[in-house]
Amino acid sequence: MSSSDAPVTSPDWRQGISTMILRESKASGAVSGPDQTIGLADAVRTYTINAAWQDFAEDWKG
Repeated sequence: MSSSDAPVTSPDWRQGISTMILRESKASGAVSGPDQTIGLADAVRTYTINAAWQDFAEDWKG
């Protein structure tokens, strides 16, 4: 499951997806841990299907 540091930062799922796919530093643009990237479908799953499963709500959300 994915999350944000809200309310300390804005909870933007798009930024989370981008970070999982690209692993680029905001400051330098350098890739951190290129072997730790995941694809778009897997990244979206972390916010939807996997999160619903964690909440025992996979039958009605996700």
